[in-house]
Amino acid sequence: SPIDARIFQLIMNAGSRPLINLRVKGNMVVHIQFNITAHGKDFSIKQCATSLDSLLRLGLIEIPFDGYYTDEKIYNHVKQNPLFKKLEQSHKNSLPPGETLDYEKSYIKLPDLSLLFYEVCVLNP
Repeated sequence: SPIDARIFQLIMNAGSRPLINLRVKGNMVVHIQFNITAHGKDFSIKQCATSLDSLLRLGLIEIPFDGYYTDEKIYNHVKQNPLFKKLEQSHKNSLPPGETLDYEKSYIKLPDLSLLFYEVCVLNP
């Protein structure tokens, strides 16, 4: 979609590509998971998540399991994003007793196909 293309362009032009999975975690199960990209400021949370899913499915991005940046400062950009703050606060306000928020760090990796696709389809359509 056009939104996927715009988000893909933002991802390609970013120096770092941090993600934070925000989870509401209780005693037994994880209830909610959201992926927020700090570079998607012009898009809703749902648009970002949908686009990331589409780009993953197409093989244009990868999100490595258990992979993350070791420099905590990189994730501060995500944590300061107004969409992330809004989502975080709304979940903190509705937490049942005994549940906490869990922050799982991750990042977006670009496979070889992504550069070729970007050059052919985004830069020179």
